Amino acid sequence: MKVANYQLDEILAQVSAAPDVGHALKAACDENSYVKYFIEQACNDVWVNFDVDEVNFEFNDYHRSMAGTRLLSKTVMYVYKEILLNKGLPLKTKRYQTKNLLEMLYKGESLILLAIFKKNLPELYPNITHEIMSASV
Repeated sequence: MKVANYQLDEILAQVSAAPDVGHALKAACDENSYVKYFIEQACNDVWVNFDVDEVNFEFNDYHRSMAGTRLLSKTVMYVYKEILLNKGLPLKTKRYQTKNLLEMLYKGESLILLAIFKKNLPELYPNITHEIMSASV
């Protein structure tokens, strides 16, 4: 699978359906540093310091080609890493950026981002366990 041609929800759906989920996830992480980063964020012990459930947002209901951005991009990774995980920034800024991201992403990717925030990606993809994610990054 050419990771660059897919959004993260499509990649994880294919990984989850693979005969060897661990191998498939490791291959996706090795092929794309953004996949690796977000899988690592989904299973590490680094949490955002605000309650994501308090952010009022609406899922984007447009076709995936019309989404404002992709989760697997330099910009989104920068916002996540430098803004949302930055303990020195005001919570208001973090909530605003979270709302913007969740509304700009395609719904499937927004659900993944929420799962990453809450460290419960296996709830969306039961075959991709915490142990498999930890071994893949």
